[in-house]
Amino acid sequence: MKKTIALILSLLIVMSALAGCTAATEKQAENTPPTEAITPEEVKPAAEAPAEETPSEEPTDGVFSPDGDVIFNENGFKVTTAGTDIDPTDSDEPTIIWLDVENTSDKYEYLGVAAGMINGYMGTVVIPEFYEEDGEYYGASYNFGTTIPSGTSKRIALGYYSMDIPGVDCDTLKELTFSFTCAEDEDTWYDYFSEPVTISLGEKVENPDIKTLGDAVLDNDELTIVIGEQDYDDYFGPVVSYYVENKTDSYCAVYAESAKVDDIDCDYLYAGVQLAPKACSYSTISFDGEAHDLPGFENLTLNFSFVKFENPQEMSEADNEMLDPVTTTFAPQVWGNYEVDGVKFDIKPKVNSLVTVELAEENENGLLFTVYETASKEATGLAGAGELFGIGKVPEDRLHAMLCGDMSGADVFAKDEEDNYYIFYHPTDVRFDRANDSEWEAGWAQWTMLQEWAGTVTDSIESKNSLEHISFSNTPVDILLSRAAWDGETSYTITGSEYGTVDTKDFDAAPYVDFLLRHMFYLTEDEEMPDTDYISISFPDDNTRLDFFEYPGGYVRYVSGDYEELYGAAWEDEELNTISVIEAMYHAACEKAGLKAADHSLDAFEGVWYEQIAGRCELVIEKTVVPGKVYVTVRWPESYNIMNTWNMTATLLDGQLSYHNAEYDQITIDEDGEEYVSDSDWGLSGTISLDGNELVWHDDSSSDTDDTRFIH
Repeated sequence: MKKTIALILSLLIVMSALAGCTAATEKQAENTPPTEAITPEEVKPAAEAPAEETPSEEPTDGVFSPDGDVIFNENGFKVTTAGTDIDPTDSDEPTIIWLDVENTSDKYEYLGVAAGMINGYMGTVVIPEFYEEDGEYYGASYNFGTTIPSGTSKRIALGYYSMDIPGVDCDTLKELTFSFTCAEDEDTWYDYFSEPVTISLGEKVENPDIKTLGDAVLDNDELTIVIGEQDYDDYFGPVVSYYVENKTDSYCAVYAESAKVDDIDCDYLYAGVQLAPKACSYSTISFDGEAHDLPGFENLTLNFSFVKFENPQEMSEADNEMLDPVTTTFAPQVWGNYEVDGVKFDIKPKVNSLVTVELAEENENGLLFTVYETASKEATGLAGAGELFGIGKVPEDRLHAMLCGDMSGADVFAKDEEDNYYIFYHPTDVRFDRANDSEWEAGWAQWTMLQEWAGTVTDSIESKNSLEHISFSNTPVDILLSRAAWDGETSYTITGSEYGTVDTKDFDAAPYVDFLLRHMFYLTEDEEMPDTDYISISFPDDNTRLDFFEYPGGYVRYVSGDYEELYGAAWEDEELNTISVIEAMYHAACEKAGLKAADHSLDAFEGVWYEQIAGRCELVIEKTVVPGKVYVTVRWPESYNIMNTWNMTATLLDGQLSYHNAEYDQITIDEDGEEYVSDSDWGLSGTISLDGNELVWHDDSSSDTDDTRFIH
């Protein structure tokens, strides 16, 4: 599995730079409305084309302005720049360039882009298509080409994928370089590839001096190869960054064919870049086999191959040239390995030399580790200077007490089998510091890198300590519900239209509140208050109230005195919603007060069931707090190292359980004893019914003609 995913990523790195226009990629937004693609100007018929091709109006140096320049005029396509804008569908707001395209060709109707460069570095240039609804733009697809039928014109957007290259400022677009491709339609490979086209948004970008970014292991008239820093990835193991500059006027490719890592020979590694003429590229090298399992290394020898070609279409016909082996060394890779109260925390070498870790005696916050940027901590000596984050562990009762109040700066991220909860504590202000302004400016990049690393540590701690991921929101809605469940001093009432107001003095709200906190989170909504029935939970001592509306997902109105705020619930399971849980809580309180009879309709389904013939398959049905809904898990071993699993939420309808959202995973154990998902499916549907003392499972996706029967 590791080999397959790493190879796929490597191929993506290589192919995205020189992808053909027909190799379109999709970046589908989750809520893209099903409307027609639009552009700022209506698509209109092109003017009647002259009999002969219009001469190209491009400057001799191939560099154009982003507004009003004809940048391409070949094969019936005439492309003119039409100004810059901001991608309205991307939260990073990258720059886009509008292009007006006319097609007078009787052969081509698909115009593509390939061999992209962003500020002189190889990257992915795309043609995004936007969708509009009620004046709002939504992201659709980010393709390498677009269809423009003969005799029509169209305004299109030219964009790019943002890049993160160590030591290089890629935040601001200065220059976009690419080649146009032409094809008969979107299903055929292009047969025309243009000379490079550059759109400059300012001063022309000169090739960066990549020799300042690491160890230049090769530098001749054709290539410069620089080995950058070594890092460690939890999945890929040791990773080495490298830069390549193509000094020739040809396209080229550079591949690492083999390597020696300390004393380990590596015949299979992932490293390769393709470059346009006069371009630079950044990529990483990762390893398979023994080298993959190293915590780091000090000596690296690489055997690169080099191939030149005049056009990407000719790449497969070009001959490879093996370059002389190159070597580089790294400083010893020193890890930070810490353990407090059985919790292990490892800090990779790149970060370890830059931080200070304080091990704490357990306090009421369960604090185990506090991590500081050493330079900030030592710069002024002020308390808290340089603090990045802390890791804490608290028992469940302590967590419940914390959830009853504001938890700003404390995020729950995991739990263990003993019901201890793990918390990521972080300052709510910036603790970066330096002795003077010049050091402040110089140190900001390091601080930013450490902040980015801090955002990854919870995943690492979860994996290292085999923890279960979990999180909670901490809005005023969550706080009030938590007080109803776990603060014995808080009094509240529940009011609904069926039974009126119910006293909750001896009622246990914890199962319902816990269910809400674990399965959804709230976001503020800028909407009108719903005009539907609702159930209210009132807190008279605080003059506050929560109104839960019968509305999809679940809207909650928070009322405190004269102040109102509307929250919307986001659920991880589409079968559930907030009002169902609150209604169940209300009915349970009514049962406790003797106002309503208990519901036993699911009792016959609940429990552990075994496949009738051989007993190998186990099916477990557990009630949820929501009336009529259960969790169903199925485990069916296929062999000694393969387990098939199903997970679903089912609803009792007409005497049987019905599901529409089942997730299937096939879990395989590899030769090292590690589990991975070898197959999966989702959105499965079916039913579970009772036939006397037997349970009958019918899965709509199953090819078996007979349903599976289970017994207790």
